[in-house]
Amino acid sequence: MARLSVYMITLNEELRLPIALKALSGIADEIIVVDSGSSDGTVEIAKSFGAKVFFREWDNYSSQKKYAENICSGDWLMNLDADEEVSPALAKEILSAIQLGKHDAYRLRISDIYPGQNKPNPWVRHYKVIRLYRKGVAKMGDTLTWDRVALLDKNAKVGLLKGFILHRSVTSIRQALDKYNSYSEEQAVAASLSGKKYSPWRMVFAINLNFIRYFFIHRRFLHGFWGYIDSVNLSYARFLKFAKSYERDKHAD
Repeated sequence: MARLSVYMITLNEELRLPIALKALSGIADEIIVVDSGSSDGTVEIAKSFGAKVFFREWDNYSSQKKYAENICSGDWLMNLDADEEVSPALAKEILSAIQLGKHDAYRLRISDIYPGQNKPNPWVRHYKVIRLYRKGVAKMGDTLTWDRVALLDKNAKVGLLKGFILHRSVTSIRQALDKYNSYSEEQAVAASLSGKKYSPWRMVFAINLNFIRYFFIHRRFLHGFWGYIDSVNLSYARFLKFAKSYERDKHAD
């Protein structure tokens, strides 16, 4: 029987982590949690679900995930975030996919879930990214601010599962703003380290154009007022990315 290792990184995730770990019951043979210094009950919660917990000081998203990925011992690996829940329908698909072995990797659907919601809206734009794969067929990439899995074998067969991962990115407006502020800072630093330059005009148009993108083109308006709130915040986060890059460039002059 093929074994599945699920790996994730954490920092103060005591509110959302129990939901993520509970949903893995019956499908994960091994859960790897790499914590970067939680001061709440995250570590204790992870251990209570039988997860193997390791400490690593925060570096960046991809390096944290790569560290966790390398610890996994399963035949199949799954990259999951602490604010994500595998839906019951997807859990059944994952078990079947691993045992049948028709593909080497699978793209999974990821849909945002806001406070008060408990199921995805299939009409809102959602992500389809490789999250489930045979060990050795793919690995975590080297981008500083994204945790994207890259295929090692160009001939690998990649499938798509129908069930959803429920992404509870927002627990409160304050939490979301803190996250976007921190993330935009890391994006600006990553751009500076790579020598990437952005035109100052990108920050001028960032908020309005990105609001149209998120709220209308991505159809977040179907989430009602939460979709409006998050579209505004996401657009502001894009502005912060370019504004902070501009700030760093000017300080470097």
